[in-house]
Amino acid sequence: MKKILLLCIILCSMVYYTPSTVYAYSKVDTIQDMVRIVRSHKDKVVILAIFASFCPPCKEEVPLLNSLHKEFGERAIIQGLSLDEDLDALNTFIKETKPQYPISLLSHSIMQDIGIGIIPQLLIYKNGMLVKHVVGLISREELVRYIQ
Repeated sequence: MKKILLLCIILCSMVYYTPSTVYAYSKVDTIQDMVRIVRSHKDKVVILAIFASFCPPCKEEVPLLNSLHKEFGERAIIQGLSLDEDLDALNTFIKETKPQYPISLLSHSIMQDIGIGIIPQLLIYKNGMLVKHVVGLISREELVRYIQ
C-alpha cells in the first residue's frame, strides 16, 4: 500500500512539473480583448509589451519592464502579450527572464490586424489613448517620460 501511494505521489509530481503545465495563460483573441485590458485601467498608464520567446531583444526588455513595474507599481500597468505557440518555449522564457507582470497569449489574427511584424513592440496608453507605439527597444528614460 505504501509503495502504491509513493508511486502515485511521484507520478503526480512529475505531471505537475511538466513545463507545459507550470503556467496558465489567458488569451487575447480580439482587438476588443486588448481594448478591455486598456479600459480596465483607464486612469493609469498601460503598457502592452508584445514579444516572443525566440527574440533576443525581447529578453533584454524584461529587466527594464520589471524595474518599471517595481518603481511605478499600480500607476503603470504592464501586460505582456506573447506571440508564442510553443508553450514549453514560453515557459522556459518566463523561468529565465522572470517577468513580474502578467503574460497573455496574443492571437495571430490580431498580429495581422494591427500590423505586428517586428518585435518587441510596446503599445503605451495613457487615459485609454494610445500615446506611443514603439517598435524595437526603448530607453528607460524615454519610457519613464510616458509614464510620468
